[in-house]
Amino acid sequence: MTIDKSLLTAYQNAEYVVFAQPEFVMHVDEYSEALHDLMQVKSYCQAAFITADNPFSHALCESQNSVRHAALKQDLQSLGLPFIDGVGTDKHGDWPAEKSFLVFDVDKRTAIKLAVKYEQNAILWIDETAVPQLTVIDKN
Repeated sequence: MTIDKSLLTAYQNAEYVVFAQPEFVMHVDEYSEALHDLMQVKSYCQAAFITADNPFSHALCESQNSVRHAALKQDLQSLGLPFIDGVGTDKHGDWPAEKSFLVFDVDKRTAIKLAVKYEQNAILWIDETAVPQLTVIDKN
C-alpha cells in the first residue's frame, strides 16, 4: 500500500504538539531544543510520536478515536513505557487534531509494531539527535 503524495506532504508539514511543561511543538526534520532538553533531563535516548486516531488516515468520529486512544495508552502502560500526551495538528485546519503520545525509551521495532496494530501510515521516530524523522510504516 502506497501513501498518497499529498498525504505524505501533510504528515511532513504537520505540527506535533507535546504537552510537556512547558508545551512545545515538533516539526519533521527539524531539531527541537525543547525535546533535546527533555530527553537529556530524563536520560532518554530515543522516542516515538504515535497516535491511534484515524486508521490509515480515514477519519473516525471522536468517540471511536477516544476508544482507540485509550487502548493505545493501556498498551503503553502495559509495556512500562513513559509517555507524555500530545496532539498532531494540521496548521491549515484541514484535518482535525489527533490525540497522540510522545513515547520515550521505546525501541523502533516496538513503535512500528504499535503503529501497525493501530493501523497507522507513519510515526515520528526520534533518536538522540532530537530531530523527529517521519517513518512510513511498511504494511507488507
